[in-house]
Order: sequence, then structure tokens, then C-alpha cells
Amino acid sequence: MSTAPPPRYLTKSRFKLALECPTKLFYTGKAEFHNRAQEDAFLHALAEGGFQVGALARLMYPGGVEVIDDSHAGQLATTRELLQRPEVTVYEAALEAQGLFVRVDILRKRGDEIELIEVKAKSYHPKEGPDFRCARGQLSSDMLPYLQDIAFQRYVAALAFPAFRYRCFLMLADKSAKSSVDGINQRFRIKRAGPRTSVEVAPGTDSAQLGAPLLRAVPVDEHVDEIVGGELVVLDRSVSFGEGVALWAAAYRADDRISPRPSSMCASCEFKTPTFPEPGQPRSGFHECWAESFGWQATDFAGGTVLDLWNYRNKPKLLAASVLKLSDVTPTHLSLADCAPGPAGMSRAQRQWFQCSGQWPGGGEQFVNTAGLRAVMCAWRYPLHFIDFETSAVAIPFRRGQHPYETIAFQFSHHVMHADGRVEHKSQFLEARPGVDPTLPFLRALRAALSDDEGTVFRWAAHEKTVLQQPPRVRILVAPIGPEL
Repeated sequence: MSTAPPPRYLTKSRFKLALECPTKLFYTGKAEFHNRAQEDAFLHALAEGGFQVGALARLMYPGGVEVIDDSHAGQLATTRELLQRPEVTVYEAALEAQGLFVRVDILRKRGDEIELIEVKAKSYHPKEGPDFRCARGQLSSDMLPYLQDIAFQRYVAALAFPAFRYRCFLMLADKSAKSSVDGINQRFRIKRAGPRTSVEVAPGTDSAQLGAPLLRAVPVDEHVDEIVGGELVVLDRSVSFGEGVALWAAAYRADDRISPRPSSMCASCEFKTPTFPEPGQPRSGFHECWAESFGWQATDFAGGTVLDLWNYRNKPKLLAASVLKLSDVTPTHLSLADCAPGPAGMSRAQRQWFQCSGQWPGGGEQFVNTAGLRAVMCAWRYPLHFIDFETSAVAIPFRRGQHPYETIAFQFSHHVMHADGRVEHKSQFLEARPGVDPTLPFLRALRAALSDDEGTVFRWAAHEKTVLQQPPRVRILVAPIGPEL
């Protein structure tokens, strides 16, 4: 006896995909298409932090009932039954209407009012205010995806149960809060069973054990009204939110491929293989979109596209002018008057031009500003010190007094190059004792390692500098360690 295939609902994750590019609805969930999001270890680590935050959020709304049915039908039936109660808190409530389906992290029903609470591992500081707008008055691009997520949930909820009044919240990690107790993070242990990830909450964990709240429920009804009352762009035309959602739901239900509209967003497409796929390899949604839109063959991709252009912000203008390949770019497009590097080295536009032309100064496949490098090296003082940090920044703090997402340095390696060319692994530090705050031992060990001479210190500026300058006490301890690069 054959079983019916699961319904092809437009879920909130697919809705977010369609907001990025409606053509992705055809690629998602199909094994024949490459999907690098499934292979991204960093995204998986972020998801694990999200599981912990979700478990913590539930403890802020105790006594709830989790919807754990395996099937969509079972989830929907359980939710409908729970919503018949005068008051109820539901974890992972399932709502469906008109081919749309959502799971709500936390749903609270009190009489005829329902609160929809979307839990995110995103950080938030009350000083920023709940406005979530940029200087031009538009919703911040940083927060917009989260607001669109909860807006879609309310839209589906209102279709499914129109008799209720709805209030919407984003539950975010409050960076102004400090943990008032030790060991909160370890009360939420990540558990893996095959592809499934869950959180095991330590027995006895309650509000008293958790101390001061670390999450904040931010009301976002105004933003949700703006999004649901606004428009979506579908097939190059603006339509109402409801009409756009219905069009996307119909396309996904019928497994119809919405015609691609290439843009600069294609650079980050998760359905993109590094090169044009050979027969038998996973299909590349990106290459299929561009091949269809521009009539390209495999050879057209070989030299790179303007999406590969380094640190260039006007890619949409190039695409609008049908400048698609790197080889199509001219110095005029880059506002470049002089292609020859000067004494100070290569400008950004020059580097972009040489990437497009493939003709680096002096020939070869690369360019080294020998004179500039020599001038910088003359300012170095031996021995040269090379340091590298390992740090942690988690949503739920490990120790009392720490903020959500506060950076904690716990390990460094220290190599030295002497004037005669000798290289040695000079020292290292790792704080691995359970329950020990590594901050002060790390700083003391780092200062001891770098205080014996006036040699130049090398570090990865973007990370190590941020770590060292974070709290005032760090700057005091490391200021005397000597020159750095």
C-alpha cells in the first residue's frame, strides 16, 4: 500500500528562500542539486546555539505543551485541540492555511489574544531601541529577515484562526544583560542522534537556577504590520504581500520553476558549485539560471563573472548594463585613470582591473609590491613574534558576570622568528580546566610571552585586535607588550 507524498507547503524557511530568489523554490530539497548550506560547519554551529537559546526561552514561559507529532496532519490536529483551551502555552505550534505552513517557537493564548514569539539567537542591545531602522527610515537589512519571518507566521496564523487578535515578538539575546549565576551554558547540552540535534536541559533547571534573564521579548507589531501591508516583487512586478505569497505557494506546490532574474545576490547562492558541473556531478542552480538567462555555455563561465570581482560595490550597475564577464569590464567601469601601480602600491581599482584583465604588472599570475614590502620590513624589529588566538562567543554565558556573546579568549600559540632566520614555537597557552574563567590566566600568560624584548608583534588584526581591546582591563594588561603590526 503506497503512502501519499507529504504536502508541498510553503513553509517559513521556503518563504525566506523566495524572498532571496523565488527560483530557489525549485532547487530546495532536491538531492540532485548542490546545496552548500548543508555543508557549512559554521551555520551548523550557529544552529546549535539557536537550539540552546530556544530551550532557554521555553523556561521563560514554563508549563507549555510541545507539539511533537511526526506528521503535518498530527501537528495541526494537536495544535487545534490545544487552542480550544482558554489559556495555553504551546511550543512548536503548527498552523496551516491555503498551502502555507508554519511552526511557531512559542505561542501563548490568553482568551481571544495570541502571542507569537519567534526565538532567535541574534543579539540585541536595548540602547539600540526596538526601532530596527536605518538612518533612511527603512527597516534595517540586518533585522529584516527576522521581521519577515515573524510577519509570515502572523499572516498564516490570521488565515488559520481569524477570530483571534495577534501580538508578535522577537525573543533575542540581550547583550546588556549579565549572567548572575555560573554554569548556565552547561545546563543546555547539545545532543546529536544521526542528523537530528536536540538540547538536553539539566534536571532541576528553573528560573531560580537561571538567575537574571538573558533574553528579551521585543514587540514588533508595528514592523509586522508594515511588512504584511506592503508589497513583494514577483516576476518583476510589485504585488501585495498576500498575492506574492500565494504565487510562490502555487509554484512550489506544482513544482514549477519560476524564471530566474539574475542579480548580484547570485554571488551568495547556496545552489552554486565552484565550477560548471561535469556530467554526473550535482547540478548547479546558479549555472542553470545564468545559462538560461544569458544563453551561456560552460565555456562562458570559465573566466569568471562580475560577481567574482573583488571588493566592488557597483555590481548591480554592471549587470544592468549587460557587463557579465570579468573580461567585459573596462577601466572606465572601475573609474580607473592609471593602470600602473605607484610608489604606494596598488590601489583597489587597480587590483580589480588586473583581476579582470589577468595581466599583472611585471607578468606572471601575481604581483608583489617589492619596494613597498621592503620599506615596511625595514621597520620591523627582531625577534618577530607571531600570535594566534582561539576564542569563544556564545549566546548563553558560561560564567557569572558575562554578557551574551561576550568574547572569551582561552588559547593562544606563539611563534618567534629570529634575525638569523630561525623559527621556533616559543610558547603556548590553553585553559582547559572545567569551570575556570580563562580570561585572566590567558592575559597573564600572553603578557609574559611578549614582555621579554621589543620585537615586533604580528597578529591577525581583525580578530586579535578586537579581542584585546574589548574590555578596559585587557587594554591595561597588554599595552606594554611592545610594537605590533
